[in-house]
Amino acid sequence: MPPPQLPPPSLPPGALYNGGVTVNVLGQSGKMTLSNGPNSVTVEMDNLFELDASGSMIGNTGPNDQRHSRNTFASVAFTINSMPRRSSQYGVPADTIDFSTTLLDSSQLSVASMIFLQDGIIKPTANESWTVAGGTIKFSVNISSWPFCSGESTQPCNGATGAFLQFGMQIKGSADASLPNGAKRYTLARDAYTGKNISLELSDEVYANGKWLRMPAGYPRFEMQGSKQLFTFRFPRFTGSALYDPVIAGLETVLSPPPPPSSSKPPPSPGASTNNPCFPGSAMVTLADGTAVRIDQLQKGDLILAATSDGAISTDEINFLSIVKPKATATFVTLATDSGRRLSLTAEHHIPVGTFCCSDLKTAKEVLIGETVWLASTKGPLKPSTIVAIGSESNAGLHSPVLTNGGFPIVNGFVTAFDSITKVTMARFALTYLTSICEALNQCDRLRLALVDSE
Repeated sequence: MPPPQLPPPSLPPGALYNGGVTVNVLGQSGKMTLSNGPNSVTVEMDNLFELDASGSMIGNTGPNDQRHSRNTFASVAFTINSMPRRSSQYGVPADTIDFSTTLLDSSQLSVASMIFLQDGIIKPTANESWTVAGGTIKFSVNISSWPFCSGESTQPCNGATGAFLQFGMQIKGSADASLPNGAKRYTLARDAYTGKNISLELSDEVYANGKWLRMPAGYPRFEMQGSKQLFTFRFPRFTGSALYDPVIAGLETVLSPPPPPSSSKPPPSPGASTNNPCFPGSAMVTLADGTAVRIDQLQKGDLILAATSDGAISTDEINFLSIVKPKATATFVTLATDSGRRLSLTAEHHIPVGTFCCSDLKTAKEVLIGETVWLASTKGPLKPSTIVAIGSESNAGLHSPVLTNGGFPIVNGFVTAFDSITKVTMARFALTYLTSICEALNQCDRLRLALVDSE
């Protein structure tokens, strides 16, 4: 079981981030903002009504704090559990923020907002399944211990009997209006860069009385009330609690938005590509004598601290094939551990993960919160540490130290890898001979130009 998850340092409590998507929960009115940068969707609790079998509102008389219907949540304060939790209840791991409020007597409205961490298929109900991607957002609405009217002659029930609980939510994207896009699917926005739809996927089932039940015909329902986009869900009478599970997909389609197409688009700056697996120039490494230096100060032939394939600490030599592009800029993935260490690296750069170091490698874009990475110091063995936050930043420089003997460079205290395990293993056997031959023939600069600078 991974430790409690922490939000990235740049996010406020009550926020989640993964795969370029942010979920930010506000304490008032149960409002959530879902964003991937250029696009956003807002979700807000709107109303709650108890209805009789004919669909008429009941329980709406007497003191306000005893009424069974609520026209607005505008002044309702929600309690936010600001510490995200890891959940795999749908078969695909997700990080989740919970928030809740008391409705009537001991009745609770609870909402769990989650971002899925990887691609997969979920079955939120007994009869439905959806394909999700890393960054897909889902929120579960749970209402518990609702005191339905049961014919009491006193206020607020006045002899009525409750048959349904009707719940309304405002859900709005950047589109002027949500448009139906197939059965139970609504387009909330269209991504300006990719042209793909950001969609709300609605189920017509609610979990109540220990089983999945269909909502009455016509629900869920969408309607415009002025500028308000209102989605209404009608739950059959229940004991215990009722659970409803919508999904918002498409925000994950933009991670780093490309520029809009233009016939006059200037050519990219030299070295601005992030295809190269690199660190920013400010990353730190340790020389063989224990001196800490910036990675952009390294020279061919320097010996730096590195790990071997079996997890021992050693030193290795900076090879002439190392990537050195000090004038380039790029967007880097930032990884933070439970020990307080941080590392920035491009999305395609590899890093050892898992129970043992150092043969199981992932690219930075594949690393998930809760995974084990490996840290080193000048004293003692490698130590495992857990990723607790993942973010991004822009920074200067693209540098990747390729090591002649196939070692794993230690950068900012993290054990890293300059390529896939296959290529790192090949380097361990081939780079020494390749370097000797090109130096003897005075062809190292030409070889570097062909293999590195042409990328």
